[in-house]
Amino acid sequence: MPRFSEIGDPGAVENLYADKIIVYVEGEVDASIYYEIAGSNIRGSLEFKEPRIGGSGSDAVIAQVRAERPANPKVFGLVDGEAAAKVGAVDKLLACTDVFFQIDDDPTVTGILFLGQHEIENLLVANGDLPDVILRDLDPRYVGQITPDQIKKSIGEATRIFFFAALLKYASMTLHHLSRTAGGNGCRTLDSSRFLDRRPFKVVLREIRAQVDVNKDVTWGKLRREIRRTRKEFASRLKATGADASEIARETMRVADGKSLLTLLKRKYSPGGRWESHLATALAGTAFASAFRDDLLAITA
Repeated sequence: MPRFSEIGDPGAVENLYADKIIVYVEGEVDASIYYEIAGSNIRGSLEFKEPRIGGSGSDAVIAQVRAERPANPKVFGLVDGEAAAKVGAVDKLLACTDVFFQIDDDPTVTGILFLGQHEIENLLVANGDLPDVILRDLDPRYVGQITPDQIKKSIGEATRIFFFAALLKYASMTLHHLSRTAGGNGCRTLDSSRFLDRRPFKVVLREIRAQVDVNKDVTWGKLRREIRRTRKEFASRLKATGADASEIARETMRVADGKSLLTLLKRKYSPGGRWESHLATALAGTAFASAFRDDLLAITA
């Protein structure tokens, strides 16, 4: 074994000689949540780590895996499902029915596992009991004043808002990828934060159009066509499977912007709420937790 002083990346060498699978994730919080879901005893065979290259987030995870995996096939990455749009593969996310998916025909993301949800917050909400968590972690002003039906209605409204916001984001990332691949300048990602202040949709859309129209590579027309295509793809799949109202709601939640959705609900019901922690703890030991662990170990074996 070489001395660490003789190599450029001691962490890569440590991983190479470790008798376990290494899975890079987007940040420290993600690692904690994944350990909570998978169970701490997974540490003997698999370790979640933060990337050492480029900070945090999906780009950093992919860069770290690209750097290490050629010399160490035990290195993988686990990123949010939305990151698939960055490589032009949002349809993989829309069609996913498993805990994870991979993009086998793109060598730039070899070894990368994508969540079958928009992001980690969606995973927690989709497999936990968010209304119950909200009721147990309310702002004191609302204790005894809010009913489960009111909370469910608020969740439904927020899901519809951030489903559309996610379609905007997917479209901008997809068109950026296509533009850059063709030698263009691409465009900025249209994130969901602009929808948090609950301004009228028409106002937000005018703002987005003004931002997009200054770009010569990605026009407002192209953006609208990509949103329509993605929405049609999503709706067609649900129709083909005969999804009922509850299944449609669950699927819409799966691909909505989960982080922004929770942020909006927290602002309304519990600004200091630690809902993600409660949801993750409640998932431990469930059937979903077993599926998460088993699928992860099977894919990385």
